[in-house]
Amino acid sequence: MVHYKSDRSAQNTEEHKLLIEKLTGTYNFNPNNFDCNPCDAKFFVIKSYSEDDVHRSIKYSVWCSTKAGNDKLDEGFKAIKDKGPMYLFFSVNGSGHFCGLAEMRTPVDYSAQAGVWQQDKWKGRFEVKWIFIKDVPNAKFRHIIIKSNEGKPVTNSRDCQEVPFELGKEMLSILARYRSDTSLLDSYSQFESRQKNQLSRYQNQNQQHNAAANPAMSGGGSDSYHGYNSFISNPRRSYGNSNMGR
Repeated sequence: MVHYKSDRSAQNTEEHKLLIEKLTGTYNFNPNNFDCNPCDAKFFVIKSYSEDDVHRSIKYSVWCSTKAGNDKLDEGFKAIKDKGPMYLFFSVNGSGHFCGLAEMRTPVDYSAQAGVWQQDKWKGRFEVKWIFIKDVPNAKFRHIIIKSNEGKPVTNSRDCQEVPFELGKEMLSILARYRSDTSLLDSYSQFESRQKNQLSRYQNQNQQHNAAANPAMSGGGSDSYHGYNSFISNPRRSYGNSNMGR
């Protein structure tokens, strides 16, 4: 797992600062004026085991959960559709903080597979729009108690835990106002490098598989990682860009 502060020191260059400023400005991350008091909305906590997957969610504007998680999110999205937004508070297991907020923009497409995650086991996908990307310590939210989760703090939520409306608005206000010095974007270069290395490994494995299956082939043929490769090549949007989790 990447630790933001140690990586941040390595990334503290003028070139990197300019890149982060460009990303933030282009996609309007961390807006100064944001409606934290919607008339109607739904709120869910998203727990992930992988910072790399959250980075790819930001990069490609997609997400997916487990089958049970997708079902909960899809049901919530359809219930609030045309009434208000559905917000997702993201946190990586063991990080000690929430790392941002995204809005769910489409229902779950169960027939699709994003093909960009670290593990090739997540089925389905839906589009998201990232709004805030910043590290906010769990301590800022620990007083918010979720009665439906055995009276535990929201920081102890499992993946796809729904947060009641008024408590969700409080979380939204805290996250929007908090001034953070660190974010997932600080490790942008490391995440990009790991993703490229993963794609390279997939391509090498596929070539070895094809060669073993048909020694006469010198590469090419059917690509067992076609979904991953095609999505990497044609993202919908790119930068330029312990609890159970997904």
